[in-house]
Amino acid sequence: MRAKTLLALLITAVTTSSAQNANTAAQKKVYQTTLGGLTGGTVAPERLKTVIDSALTVRDERRKAYPVTGFRISYLFNSRFEDDETGLVTTKRALRTRDFDSDRLDPDWADSVRDNTRKGDELIFSRVMVRLPNGRKTFVPDLRIKVE
Repeated sequence: MRAKTLLALLITAVTTSSAQNANTAAQKKVYQTTLGGLTGGTVAPERLKTVIDSALTVRDERRKAYPVTGFRISYLFNSRFEDDETGLVTTKRALRTRDFDSDRLDPDWADSVRDNTRKGDELIFSRVMVRLPNGRKTFVPDLRIKVE
């Protein structure tokens, strides 16, 4: 009787260990977030203007696509301010941020980025969330684009 119990415990342990290893492998997928084919890094303003209204796409290492359900954009740019008293013009770094529950910027944001993009601006698409085949959602890597 003792041998049967020991055998049953051993089989349970091996089965549980195998299932945990399979789950760990599934969680270690490598995802890549892109915007209109841009994978991040530096980009010319003209190129960014042509893709800014594109959907964010996320693929794993096997090129399988996952639907994007939301993201946050942070738009860093240089803004010029003139002091009313002194007339002195200064340039300061400014930030605009907004969360979206979709796979793309809304038309107003896309138009604003398209109309105002200059060298030195940065766009960071963070908190990118995708829906997995099992229905659960997960965050994937950010996409950082700097305008050259």
